[in-house]
Parts: sequence; C-alpha cells; structure tokens
Amino acid sequence: MKDFFDHQERARRSTWWLGLFFVLGVMGTVGSLLLLVGAIALVKAKGSASVESVDDLVRPELGWAWAVAGLATLVILVVSLNRLWQLSRGGGAVAEMLGGRLVDRRTTDPAERRLLNVVDEMALASGVPVPPVYVLEESSINAFAAGTTHADAALGVTRGCIEQLDRDELQGVIAHEFSHVFHADMRINARTAAAIAGIMAIATIGYVLVRFVGPALARSGGRKNNGAGIGIAVILAGLVLMVVGFGGSFFGMLMQAAMSRQREYLADASAVQYTRNPRGIAGALRKIKAGSRTPIHSSHARDMNHFFFANAAERWLSTHPPLDERIRRIEGLPAEAPVIVDGTGTAPDPSTTDPTQRFDRYTQEGARGLVGAIGTMSVSAKVIPAMAPPPPVTTVGTPTLEDAVRDPTMAPALVACLLLSRQASLRERQLAIVAAVQADWARHVPAFAPAILALQARARWEVFDLLCPSLIQVGPGPYRSMRQAWEQIVRADGSVCLEEWTIINALRCHVESQWTARSIGEPRLRARELESEIRTVLWTLAASTGSDERAERAFNASIVLVRMKPGVPQGRPGLEAFATAIGRIGSAMRFMDRRLLVSACLECITNDQRVTDQELELVRSVCDSLGCPMPRLGLSAA
Repeated sequence: MKDFFDHQERARRSTWWLGLFFVLGVMGTVGSLLLLVGAIALVKAKGSASVESVDDLVRPELGWAWAVAGLATLVILVVSLNRLWQLSRGGGAVAEMLGGRLVDRRTTDPAERRLLNVVDEMALASGVPVPPVYVLEESSINAFAAGTTHADAALGVTRGCIEQLDRDELQGVIAHEFSHVFHADMRINARTAAAIAGIMAIATIGYVLVRFVGPALARSGGRKNNGAGIGIAVILAGLVLMVVGFGGSFFGMLMQAAMSRQREYLADASAVQYTRNPRGIAGALRKIKAGSRTPIHSSHARDMNHFFFANAAERWLSTHPPLDERIRRIEGLPAEAPVIVDGTGTAPDPSTTDPTQRFDRYTQEGARGLVGAIGTMSVSAKVIPAMAPPPPVTTVGTPTLEDAVRDPTMAPALVACLLLSRQASLRERQLAIVAAVQADWARHVPAFAPAILALQARARWEVFDLLCPSLIQVGPGPYRSMRQAWEQIVRADGSVCLEEWTIINALRCHVESQWTARSIGEPRLRARELESEIRTVLWTLAASTGSDERAERAFNASIVLVRMKPGVPQGRPGLEAFATAIGRIGSAMRFMDRRLLVSACLECITNDQRVTDQELELVRSVCDSLGCPMPRLGLSAA
C-alpha cells in the first residue's frame, strides 16, 4: 500500500510529464506563429503564397519572422516564471488572487465557526499546521487547497459550501482538500497553472488586442491620423494571435485534465479513508450535481480550475471526472477503513493508560509503524475517545484560554507562556523580561501562565497548534518584534534547551513558512551525501535517551537503517550543530531518503522500549523540518 512518501515521489515524477506538455504547447504556439508570419513575409517579399519547404524558413526575408517567434517564446517563459513566482508565495497569496477573504479566528458567524472547527480537528489529527482558511463569497459549492507544501498551505471554501452542506458533507470536502495537501498535489497544481498561463499568453494578448486595444484606437482616431484603420489592423492582428494561440490553449487544457483527473479520484478515496464516512463527500457531490453550478467569478478561475473540488469554470475539456463517476466510485469504497492511530492500526485502550506516568510504552514495531501514519489522519467518531479533547476552557478571569488561542492580540502571550521554565527562579527572570516588553500582549502572560504550566505535554502542543493561525493573522512585521521578545525569554538563562528549540523550530515551520517564498527546485542529495548531518541528528536523539551505554546502543541500531556503518561520533552533540544539520537536511535531501531518516529517528528513541514526551516532540520537530507531517494522535497520553 502506498504511503505519504510514495505519493510525494509520484507527484515529483509527474513533473516530467508536465514539462513534456509545456514543451509541446510552446512548440505548437511558436511554430504556428512562425509559419504564419513566415508565409506573410514571403508573400510580401516574392509573391509566394506559402512556405513550401523547410529550406524556405531560412531565407533572409524571414529574419524578422524568427525574431517574432523568439519574442513569443520569451513572452511565454516570462509569463510562466512570473506566475510560478506568484504561486510560490504561499497558499494565502493564491487564495487572495482567487478573491478569498481570510476568516478571522474570532468570527461569530456560525457557518464560519463550524468550518474552522472542522479544519482544526483535521489538522490536529494529521499533524499538519492548522492552515489559514479563506471564504469566497460565491453561491456555488466548491473548495480548494493552495500552497507549495503543507507548511504554507491555505484552504479556500465558498459561501455556498459552508451554508448548504451539513457537517459530515463539509468534513468530506475538507478531507478531500487535505488529501491534496498530503499528496503534493498543490505543488503540481501550481506548476501546471504556471505552465498554462505561459502557453496561453499569446492567445490572451490577442484577446486583449481584440477586446480592448483595437476598439479604443478605432474610437479615438480621426480622419487625419487614420485611427479607425489602425484600430481595425490591431483587431485583425489580435484575431491572428488568438487563432495561433488556440494550439497552446488546447495543450493547456489537455495538461490540466491529464494532471487533475486521477488525482481527484485519489483525493476522494483518501477523504473516505480519513473520515470513514463515504456518505459525507458523496452527499456534497450530489448537491453540486443538483445545484446550478455557478462558476467562480474570478479572472483566474479558468486557468486554476484544477485547484478546485469541482469545476470552477465552464469549459469543453473538463479538468475533473464526471460527478456521477466520482459518486459511483465513492459509494463502492468500504466505510470501515483502517485507523492509523499509534502505528499498530488500533486505538489505544484508555483504561490501560495511567495519566500520571511520564512515559508511554511502545514496542519498536509500533513506533516504526508510525512512519505509515505520516500524511494521514482519522477523525471518525469511533476514534474521538482516543483523541485528546480540545484545549480546556480554563477560566483565568476574562477571557478564557479557549478564547485566547483564537485571538491574534493574545496568542503571542500563550507562546511566551509555553516558553516559561518550570523552575521558579528562572521563571521569575523570564516574567521580568516579559514585563519590560512594550506590547499589549505582554500583560496577558502572568494571567495565562498558571493554566499553561498546568497542562500536560500533549495539551500544551495542541494549544500551540491552534494558536498558529492567529499568529499568522498578525502579519510578518509585528511578528518579528514578538519573535525578538520570545528569544529574550528563551535566553534568560544564557542557553537554549531542546524543549525550547522544538517550540522555536515549530514557529519557523508552522508560522514563518507562510511568509517565505519556496524554492522551485527539488532537493537532490542522497542520504550518503549528507552522512555527517545525519549522524549529528541521530546522535543528538540517542543522547536524549539516557546513559552513554544506552545512547550508543540506540545510535548504532538506528544508523544502519539509513545504510551507514555503526560507530558513534566523537564528543557529546550540541544543539547548534543539531539545528544546523536539520536545516541542511531539510533543504537538500531528496524526498525518498527522508523515509529512511524518519524510521531511523523513531528507532533511536524506541530502542530502550521507553519513550518520553520530549523525545517524541523532538522527532516530530525533525519531521516538521523534513516536510513530513507526523500526527500527534496516539503518540502520547494526554
């Protein structure tokens, strides 16, 4: 059975097909333009009515025709690269491009509040950062996921979707979009949209000339400057470009359909697996079929049609499978899909869990099975008892902790509380630093600190996950000053510990990634080319397991899983070297080798058959940096 890593690798291989379609589209458009302009040049130069052979294309009279073809190629490439840059700025930029409005986490609208609850529970169950949610004020039922990775993803949902669907149907649609997040479909969608924008650029220029420029010149001209004649000439030139660009448009639509249809079937099936409720997503598709199918009113809807849950623009070559076929396939899927909770395929028995114990007991086989849980979730009612509840509504005056995680003006105070030490003397120094911060959020820290410190590890991290979207709403400018204050809190004792590093790293991966443009290239280095960095990471994890003897045993057992020779590095690992190694691996290691490293990390912390919450969160931080969302569900007792 294919897992997260297989799907990611398959998506990356699809880039070759995307490149082929793009080259064919460019060749078809530019070749047609070259032949047409060449024929006109020959008619003008020698009276010949056509280009009769390849030799005719190298005649001196056709030099300017080749110049036009080169210019057209340059336009296509520039438009494609520009669109790719726009789409690489994160899912939020794409959602705004399509007319989306960011949903305020403090919203009192019942439909929007229900939407945020569904998104929150799915993000918590899957381990991905809670994505920003945008609403498109459209009456049709539709949704999309955008971004380049799960770290900078955003979800867009139409008003019709949140008002016309019941909770199960809405959950099915959101689960479908989460599947696109897990399976790297968003990256392929972005590259497809960029390629289509370039290929269709010539036809688009022709349309602008026909629709706007030509008529404007014709109306503004008089007899003396022959404006009408110039306008008609521009319109005719625009018509020529539209005809020439039809070949590019055909390849563009063919590219969308080829890249999108099978991925929609996969996302439908994954949504059933995640929710264990085929009736939900099938019901949503039935309502779309029965509705008016109003198109999305955005100028970008046509070339981004493949982003959406259902067709967003009417066109003769659909990017989505027929609704009847999607419904038929969904209804043929079993509702009782396997539940991946703790890596063994079963939910833990709450009666066997002692909440006073610091350690969770895992077999090594179960921990290795957590690799299969990456990039998946289970949010069915049958698993909810095994899931941690939402953050407790702890009254600390007004407002409550539940209110604070959704409020951008108070969420920074909760981050500061999560960084506070449990050692009283150090905590007093940290609170003194907070008191000196000239920001409104700082006054909330003393009030929320007791409630945050009283939470167990699992609940603390769930609070962190839920407050990240509120931090994103703050914006990059104010966030930078907050980050400086948090770093002062961390360095109150003159050093950074692993627990503090996991929070800072999670902020980088879950919040700051929303404002960072992603590289369009793919990491290519194999594991053996990053051996020094891998040994540093595994040795740091092994050292956290306890004595030197146990650390050495854990390291040697894990290093062989990445096909390297045993033998511990010299000296004790340092946090700075660990952070540098993780950054290097996350940006350079090819994706299929990341599976080996995640397996090795889990082997490292489970080798002694006892796992602490800190060890688990450290591994999860490694997975965050690698772009491998590991769910917290079943990882530790709440």
